[in-house]
Amino acid sequence: MKREGVKTFAAQPLIFRDEVLGVLALFDSGVLGKPDFEWLRVFADHAAVSIANARAFEEIEFLKARLEEENIYLRQEVAEAIGASSIVGSSSGLKKVLQQIQLVAPTNAAVLINGESATGKELVARAIHENSPRKDRALIKVNCGAVPEALFESEFLGICAGRSRVR
Repeated sequence: MKREGVKTFAAQPLIFRDEVLGVLALFDSGVLGKPDFEWLRVFADHAAVSIANARAFEEIEFLKARLEEENIYLRQEVAEAIGASSIVGSSSGLKKVLQQIQLVAPTNAAVLINGESATGKELVARAIHENSPRKDRALIKVNCGAVPEALFESEFLGICAGRSRVR
């Protein structure tokens, strides 16, 4: 300290919510007065809040990453358990539909999904697509109500005038 010419040493604890986070130390070649020590205390308080905030943000980022990992894991578990990640339920009727999805999805069969409005037909179609070999390709949605009845079978099921055709 003599070699460096230090005449004054001051230290203030970095305290945040009754927890000591560290110590702010100051070595000075001059003599510090009472106002200097008061400013050092103010600076130490601000430094403690900054350190606590940095720790809190770090903890938030860690928890956010962990939550995202758990969310991905749970989505995969649901998809594996029921085979349709966007369909949730446990009724016997829904379980039967999910079994039918698992049965038809790996095939190249044409599937007609019908039902009342707002019953989840699109969810079923999406589940079949997600579990099919074509899952990496686009799912094209068609409003079948807009197709004339006379063209429906030939356009969607490959049936022409009583004969079937392969697409």
